[in-house]
Amino acid sequence: MDLTVADARELAAVVPLGIELEPYRERLTPLATAVLTGESRRAIDKRRELVLPDVWDDRLREATLAGIAELGTELERKRVMLEAATADLDRPARKSKLVRHVVERVLAELLDANDQNVAALDELERELATLPSEQRAARAAAAARGALLLSGAVPPHELRAAITRTALSIKTHGDQLDRAAAEQSPVLLAETLASDERREEVRLWVRQLAEGGADHVPLLARELRALVEESESSEPANDLIFIQACLGLVLEHGLSFS
Repeated sequence: MDLTVADARELAAVVPLGIELEPYRERLTPLATAVLTGESRRAIDKRRELVLPDVWDDRLREATLAGIAELGTELERKRVMLEAATADLDRPARKSKLVRHVVERVLAELLDANDQNVAALDELERELATLPSEQRAARAAAAARGALLLSGAVPPHELRAAITRTALSIKTHGDQLDRAAAEQSPVLLAETLASDERREEVRLWVRQLAEGGADHVPLLARELRALVEESESSEPANDLIFIQACLGLVLEHGLSFS
């Protein structure tokens, strides 16, 4: 079995070397200069090929071999640990050590996510207080960006296909996008993904958010209740909370319309 480029890159990043690297500074100077001065990829690769024989000496080779052996020992320790963990999960929940710590991890991550959500809602409430009343609804709708994230209502392949169709529909001159058309991309995406079930799911999520925040973020809660009412009688292209929920999916998946 040959080592793949991806495997080699991953291994080189984690293998412990355990030696002082300063002696290699001067030998790597030509390559470092090429990288730091922004030379072309071809020039950088050429520099790397030139310094490899000088940098790769017996000392570095032995350090690498020792690091690989150390990783092997650690992997063996973890293999034994994983076997013990599998057996531990066969015990009742209250007797299992792993179950207890996994539950604690879930709690910690949920509390951390909750803290971030509360902070975001607080910031949105403060922002709404500074806006004219006619501008609040559009800004408050941003709170709906999480409405479709956890339900799996939109499969990843469908989201990607919808984004592709949206991007194609707003192209004007080659790769150049007209600004007005680009601003319409979330609307076009919402129209593509809209269904009665998805829109009702967003309304329910936003309604619950408004009810839960009535005391803590009253301005936001009021705007969200109004947005839910508007959503019930509007088309997808005018449904602000559904549009923002679809945009939230795009942001969560690290995708774009271009």
